[in-house]
Amino acid sequence: MLKLKNISTSEKNPLLKNLNLNLSPGELIHLTYKSSFEKNKLIDLICKVELPKSGEVHTKEFGISFENFKLISSKNTIENVIFPLQIKTTLKRSELLKKGEKHLKMFGLLNKKETLTSRLSLAEKQRLNIARALIIESEFIILDNPFKHFTEDQVNGFIIYIDELNSKGKTILILSNNKALDQITNKKTYILEKGEILNV
Repeated sequence: MLKLKNISTSEKNPLLKNLNLNLSPGELIHLTYKSSFEKNKLIDLICKVELPKSGEVHTKEFGISFENFKLISSKNTIENVIFPLQIKTTLKRSELLKKGEKHLKMFGLLNKKETLTSRLSLAEKQRLNIARALIIESEFIILDNPFKHFTEDQVNGFIIYIDELNSKGKTILILSNNKALDQITNKKTYILEKGEILNV
């Protein structure tokens, strides 16, 4: 699903140095980090926004939720959630909207479907961001700091949902320092520190 082999980046003092990570089908990996700069650089490489100076990045199709959302401010909530489907599928408009409503309902946002994202709260934007990551129903999901704007109850509820997704065979990479993830027992935990990924 994801293989990073001997990755180094091109800064004068490289943020990532000889970094390696393998994520196999069905695994749930929790990656903690010391530096947001290193974490964001890793996300850019996985998304191929940036190429490494050396090393190899191999990945299959994935859905991703970003820490900074990357929502389209000119579009309303339902147009944002169906956007990945518009790019990756040839579904009819009616089918797109049906799937969009289903995923908005899952995250308590159906009543906001016509609302511009600028009028959503941070927690609502976070839920929309995650719903958009899941709508293409990829076997591989990346969650970049997904709990940042959640209450404790919302965090615990979403962790149960993540665990259920993984039990159904979804491969999941979570980048987060939230200790609530410790309650998931069937995960591997690594740390991104000083440009490398280390076992915990």
